[in-house]
Amino acid sequence: MSKSSRSSTKYLGVRRRPWGRFAAEIRNPHTKERHWLGTFDTAEEAAVAYDISSISFSGVEKARTNFVYPFLGSPPPPPAVEESGLNITQNTDISNPT
Repeated sequence: MSKSSRSSTKYLGVRRRPWGRFAAEIRNPHTKERHWLGTFDTAEEAAVAYDISSISFSGVEKARTNFVYPFLGSPPPPPAVEESGLNITQNTDISNPT
């Protein structure tokens, strides 16, 4: 069976059913077992289900996903504060100015 004759989509782990719905499944990279994720009305919903499962199996850094999730990455380091910038020992009590 050629790839063009399969009911596939452009998303990892998602295929189109003959009646129009989209099925999602994933293989566990550790045990090689297939896990059924369900059927969905849109390919995008099925792709998100695949992504969530992939992240749960492999972690945020190593997961192969269909979409980019910038909010799941590790946060950038805080900006460096110069010595002359902020004086943290300054009196911050506004009721008693010095």
